[in-house]
Amino acid sequence: MKSRQGIGAIVLMASTMLAAVGLVGAGGWLISAAALMPPILTLQVAIVGVRFFGIARGVSRWADRVVSHDLALRGTTQRRVELWKAAAELGPRGIWRLRGSDVLDRLTADSDTLQDDVTRVKTPFLAAVVAACVLVFIQTFNLPLAGLALFLAFVVSGFVVPVLTHRKEMQIARSAVAVRNRMSSLMMASVTHADEIRILGQQPDLVQQVEDCDAERVTIESQASAWAAVANALNGVSSGLALFSSLAAAVAAYSVGQLDGPTIAVLTLLPWASAEIVATFSQAASARTRVVAAAERIDQLLLGARALPHQNASATMERPQTLRLRDVSVAWDDEPVVRHVSFELKPGERLALLGSSGSGKSTLAAATLRLIEHRGSITLDDVEISELSDFRHHVSALLQTTYVFGTTVRENLRIANPHATDTEVVAALTAAGLVDWFSHLEAGLDTVIGDGARGMSGGEIQRLGIARVLLTQSTFVILDEPTEHLDAPTAAAVWQTMKSALADRGVLLITHDQQLAADCHRQIRIENGTLRP
Repeated sequence: MKSRQGIGAIVLMASTMLAAVGLVGAGGWLISAAALMPPILTLQVAIVGVRFFGIARGVSRWADRVVSHDLALRGTTQRRVELWKAAAELGPRGIWRLRGSDVLDRLTADSDTLQDDVTRVKTPFLAAVVAACVLVFIQTFNLPLAGLALFLAFVVSGFVVPVLTHRKEMQIARSAVAVRNRMSSLMMASVTHADEIRILGQQPDLVQQVEDCDAERVTIESQASAWAAVANALNGVSSGLALFSSLAAAVAAYSVGQLDGPTIAVLTLLPWASAEIVATFSQAASARTRVVAAAERIDQLLLGARALPHQNASATMERPQTLRLRDVSVAWDDEPVVRHVSFELKPGERLALLGSSGSGKSTLAAATLRLIEHRGSITLDDVEISELSDFRHHVSALLQTTYVFGTTVRENLRIANPHATDTEVVAALTAAGLVDWFSHLEAGLDTVIGDGARGMSGGEIQRLGIARVLLTQSTFVILDEPTEHLDAPTAAAVWQTMKSALADRGVLLITHDQQLAADCHRQIRIENGTLRP
């Protein structure tokens, strides 16, 4: 809010509030003065003032909405980029601990809630403070007692009421976030695992859980409404007392000749007209409780990513010559899955990592890719991977399933290297064995694939993954069951393509296929998390 745009939003919103009060004040003075039947020229200024305030209110409200919402949306964009980076850095272990749907809520619903920090908390509150100061000055200038009464009303609505209701509203806001997340998890499970739930006959239980969550949500919303009603009642009482106090003081001043009739009308109407300002304080306080609750959850995600050791990595290197693991152990939820594993890999070498399902192969790959934390040492030329800021340039992976994004062929490949030229993209497609497939695309690199826009076979999708790896120009590549879901002829063809395309790279092949392992230079086996002879 220190930016010029933030200050501009505050000034415009304060102008909107003051224009609304000015409209009432000018209108009250005009009606009261007209009742005394003065010359028409005496009323001309008030008539113009009523028109001015009426127009100014609409114009300034439109302008403050444009400025404040633009500021909020820009902040949301930056925040989401930061959150997505944090989620990516946390890796599988961090995401698993938070649960998938919970991470999704933090990236979407909680991030959206933080928009309110600008549009419903800081800007309205500061604008209300500015408008309140102006009105208190006007009241005090005309009648000190009326100014004091209005000041006390603003203190009650802007400080006393939020303090009294803050703790309870924070509890309600946190409870609402927790219920929303449980509901989201249940809904995600009902969609993602719909077939299993139907086969196992768990639909009634799932429906009952959703109904229970919804009932809890309604209860929480009722509590929130009740406390909002309490705050509104207290604000109404304070505004009413300010109005009657101003009226009493104005009448007393009129009786001794200090004020005229039209001024009494203005001093009495200003507290009533300031109801929007009074309400703004409570609304900003209530919105702040929601923002704080969302910010707490987002901070957990950001702080978790910032606590990772490689966040402060600064070392870089040219093409490394050795990937070495020494006494590496990895744990999921504090339970060791991989224990004391050591081996090394050099460029141009294919090393097969064999093992049955659940033996720890993919977990070891995730640690080597810096997706989960580990104990022991994983180095590139004796430099810890956590110290390398350019680690992703040296180690890449082709996992069991290659995801095809709903965009063009070009952008599906450039995700591996955003700076790749069209020539480099075509060269990668050719090296990956996709030249025939590519030649039949009507729009070439601009052809949209994925999301059903254009079907691809399993072998073509895996070759697309190979092309991505080639574009990274990494020295070492981890292949995690690269032919797992392919039929035998396609798997053999894809493997030959991989061997040829990655001949100068260091390849760690994770597999349980003995035929693929036999085509590697060396083999090691892992069982129950430890290497076996």
